[in-house]
Amino acid sequence: ETFDKTIWTVADGKVMNEDTTLTLEGSKILELHIRCKNLGGLPPRNIYFRSSIGFAYAGSTLTGFNTFATLSDVCNNLVGDQDKNNLPTYMDIVDKAKIILQKYTVSKDRKCEILLFGFCPKNLHPFITKVSPRQINDEVKYEITEVDPKVETLQCILLGDRIEEVHSSILNIAKDYKPEQHQYWGIPTAVFYDILKRKLIMTVGGGMQLAIANK
Repeated sequence: ETFDKTIWTVADGKVMNEDTTLTLEGSKILELHIRCKNLGGLPPRNIYFRSSIGFAYAGSTLTGFNTFATLSDVCNNLVGDQDKNNLPTYMDIVDKAKIILQKYTVSKDRKCEILLFGFCPKNLHPFITKVSPRQINDEVKYEITEVDPKVETLQCILLGDRIEEVHSSILNIAKDYKPEQHQYWGIPTAVFYDILKRKLIMTVGGGMQLAIANK
């Protein structure tokens, strides 16, 4: 959801192993820090850029967290020419995330879907990008889907179970509001909170996380 140059993301805290609940307070939205060091000169290297983007996942927690941890190490130790203000684009980060995600998906039972969102380090344009698994014969392959966040009406990017059902609920409520109304932009959060409160989806539960990305 985009509103006043922000991107909102919500998630639950339930982590399961098959039918067993491991925790109701898991973290599914994480802050991915980006740090660029100057390649020239002698150590210690001067840090000429600091920022962060959002990282969210659904599916295997083991795969999701390992992907985040490795990607975090990469993004925290970028090097470039400070004089040229070398900075990564968001697609540079997304492409690397896809490679890492593929590496950690050791079986079809450990597949994971991730969402990267925020504002591009290089040009500050808003972006929302999803990396999703696809079953090809006995292999899991990942594909990247870019979403244009420059919309004047409500747009939701969903991960996890029963996506069509949740999306339908959001659209049904949205019909009663207009984009000019503040409540209109909070509909996805309200629907998700209702799912949590009423325990409508078995794999969704625990507390609710909310992340807001801005410039």
